[in-house]
Amino acid sequence: MLKHRKTLIVIDDLDDQDVLDAIAGQTQWFGNGSRIIVVTKNKHLLRAHGIQNIYEVCLPSYDLALEMFCRSAFRENSPPNGFFELASQVVSCAGNLPLGLNVLGASLRGQDKEYWMDMLPRIRNGLEGKIEKTLRVGYEELNSKKDEAIFRHVACLFNGEKVDDIKMLLADSNLDVNIGLKNLVDKSLIHQRHHTVEMHSLLQELGKEIVRAQSADPGEREFLMDSKDICVVLGDNTGTKKVLGIALNLDEIDELDIHESAFKAMKNLLFLKISSKEWYMKREWYLPDRFDYFPPKLRLLSWDNYPGTLLPTNFRPKNLVKIQMRESKLEKLWDGALSLTTLKNMDLRGSKSLKEIPDLSKATSLENLNLSHCSSLVELPSSIQYLNKLKELDMSFCDS
Repeated sequence: MLKHRKTLIVIDDLDDQDVLDAIAGQTQWFGNGSRIIVVTKNKHLLRAHGIQNIYEVCLPSYDLALEMFCRSAFRENSPPNGFFELASQVVSCAGNLPLGLNVLGASLRGQDKEYWMDMLPRIRNGLEGKIEKTLRVGYEELNSKKDEAIFRHVACLFNGEKVDDIKMLLADSNLDVNIGLKNLVDKSLIHQRHHTVEMHSLLQELGKEIVRAQSADPGEREFLMDSKDICVVLGDNTGTKKVLGIALNLDEIDELDIHESAFKAMKNLLFLKISSKEWYMKREWYLPDRFDYFPPKLRLLSWDNYPGTLLPTNFRPKNLVKIQMRESKLEKLWDGALSLTTLKNMDLRGSKSLKEIPDLSKATSLENLNLSHCSSLVELPSSIQYLNKLKELDMSFCDS
């Protein structure tokens, strides 16, 4: 019936290959000049159908996002007097995502300024119910426990990290990370730009909410990423073997008290990331004198402003892939030549008290070594000359 007609067909929110095959199985079903527009979150459905002209819809600019929000909240194109700053903050919380802009705008419509101010903390710290329900559909449609696990890893630990670093850190995880990342991209749950993984802030918050729901006790969850929870777990020594990763933003806290046995019960801890955007700033924090344990399964040890002069003497870093101790107080890492066959990246920049680095003769996979601004460093071990995979050695501003 349509074979000789010029037809426009729009298939919205496609999530089933059979639907596309049934409606538009072959181009000869339609007349010359026909157009079929398919809207979907899953790029794989388009490629599987042989569709080559794929247009990825980007997030709106800030100005357009503000206008979209105002249409929903005020039925106008711009905020009324006294609401501009509040509207801007809500738009920021929504991350310019149209769904978030429309849902939050509708929830605030007709409310006075005081109500908006009272609601802002709740909007910042959690997902609105309708937004969470809609976003969760994409997560639940992954149909793979491994892909779901990678989604949670990115949301809680690796958003904004280099693709190669994520693959490197998850290489032995049995999560099929290469396939998993590709599936997340295909389903628009993450993007890869400039070799970096990016997850929208609302999707990231969804991932964190999923992890928080694993247990009322933070020490029983697979990831710790809320600063208050981390401070409690590390201070009260309530972590368990269920914890796989910790990501603490030092900029969110004033002090950090760590129990001398804080990590001993976290036997399966793989990723420890204590970082700061202002890592070059001095911080006066201390470790207990009897602090002497890091889990041997650690693959990532990243601790900006590490306050100790030496890593725990019984630490065996045989599984380390990356160690990053920027602006630390370390004078040395450890004694002797330890097994470091998985280590690929060592970043000690700004550790001005560092006097020596260990024998790296067994770090046969090391690719990057950053010792810049280590002003007390006297010499390098001769073993460095035998590191055949070393690509980059940075010793800038090493005065000695």
